[in-house]
Amino acid sequence: MKKIALVLMLICFGFSLFAEDSNEFSMFPNLNFSIDTDDTNEFRMFPDLDCPVVSDASNELLKSWNKLSDDEKWFCALSEPFIKEHSLSVATLNPEENVSDNSKSASILKAVWNLHSKDDVLDFVEKYRLNQLGENVAINEAKARLSRNSNLSINEIAIKECLDSVSLAKLYFTKETQDVLGEYGLLAWDYGHVLAALRLCIAADLLSEEEALNLAKPFIDELINDYASWEDYTSHYAFGDVVNSFTHGRFDDMKRIVRQAQKYDIEDETGTELTFHYMKFPGKKVNNNRILTYENAVFNPSLTVYKWILLAIHNTDDSVEPFEDFFSLNGFVKRNLKIPATVSTWLEYKLLKSIIPMAISYAVGTFSDDDKSMQRFSKKLLRYYKTARVAFEKAEVKNDFYYDFYKGYALVAYEADDAKTLDFAVSFLDEEKCQNFDFQELFCANYTNNAKKSASKKNYEEAYRFAKKALSYIEKMKALPEKPENPTINIDSYEKDLNQMISEYKSHLPMRKSRD
Repeated sequence: MKKIALVLMLICFGFSLFAEDSNEFSMFPNLNFSIDTDDTNEFRMFPDLDCPVVSDASNELLKSWNKLSDDEKWFCALSEPFIKEHSLSVATLNPEENVSDNSKSASILKAVWNLHSKDDVLDFVEKYRLNQLGENVAINEAKARLSRNSNLSINEIAIKECLDSVSLAKLYFTKETQDVLGEYGLLAWDYGHVLAALRLCIAADLLSEEEALNLAKPFIDELINDYASWEDYTSHYAFGDVVNSFTHGRFDDMKRIVRQAQKYDIEDETGTELTFHYMKFPGKKVNNNRILTYENAVFNPSLTVYKWILLAIHNTDDSVEPFEDFFSLNGFVKRNLKIPATVSTWLEYKLLKSIIPMAISYAVGTFSDDDKSMQRFSKKLLRYYKTARVAFEKAEVKNDFYYDFYKGYALVAYEADDAKTLDFAVSFLDEEKCQNFDFQELFCANYTNNAKKSASKKNYEEAYRFAKKALSYIEKMKALPEKPENPTINIDSYEKDLNQMISEYKSHLPMRKSRD
């Protein structure tokens, strides 16, 4: 059963195939957020005021809003899209009535950002401040790829830089939208989410209101100066929503997203909505960027781009039916088998097609998991890897996607007891960069095979060196804090065997070398 679990793991981890310099905040003193009424008991926007509109004088929402400072109002407004989506309070710094580590906000923080503690939050904020997290990081990387490969087509870039399907979809997206999005790209989406997370931290009892606001100020300052208006901000935010959707296994239509944004700009007769449409953004850093409106916030991907987005969705959404989903992309995939992102999808399908019947046979008792049966099965899988590797051999950039392919290739070769292919696949891995347990197992197994091969040729000096190297990987595996429940090798017995091999090889060495 352990060996079947190993092969099934290929689908899980072998195929990921399928991550102002100043903190000063200057609020503009001439901003006025107060709201007044007339005799009709309706609130209206005075032309010189930068404030939201509410239609009911008795509205508790309005009372809460008017208690906020100017800084706090920006904090609430800029985080509104996410907060509103989760049916939380827009007009209070704490989006919930109470503070609790069991709150709805705490659940959202854990589910969306994996934030469980104050230290997690501080690290999260710092990474965004340093531009190490967020969709905009990927878009900036895509811009850089397009710039340094200006003489290549996007598919040629995908081969050269070994892009996975999500990165490739983002590259196409960036190519089609970079002139519209301007220099700030998806900053509205990223920083809007940081602000939302900080407000949720108040409700989750991870931060005080003062702490959250102090952390928020640099992000607020950036947003209100990078964008010219509320409509400009939310239109850019909508583009981020599109990218985030296909990164997480779905495709949200841009028109629907914009309609959703517009809905909250309409004054609600029931007095339950605020509209931020008239807030005046300072816009000191808008520069020559296009100022977006709901009319020109448009993303209509070509059929080719849409297919790449569908491929990205296929490789990120665990809920889809793999066969049904693959069949809808079958023709597109077959036409693009020279590209790593598509050949990996083809390989995933072939593995699934082979593994599922085998797993069923095992479940009903007609498949034996003895060594010979697993070797025969793994040799069949190796044929698919040998076909797929052609696309990866042309890659000039070695990244996680590249290494995951060769890790899967090496694992199957190991199960097939094919030492030559194992050695070939492992040769594409970087021992300095590939440090997790799975890679250590492969390096250990490969050095062990090489030791046995050298010993069979009576080259005991080389055999001794390889066996010692294999043993060093056993020691590395034992030192790792996280280990899989069902490792490919039994560490203790493997270590014992290696020590016996080392003793035997050492006995054949000249006296001086045996002392080394």
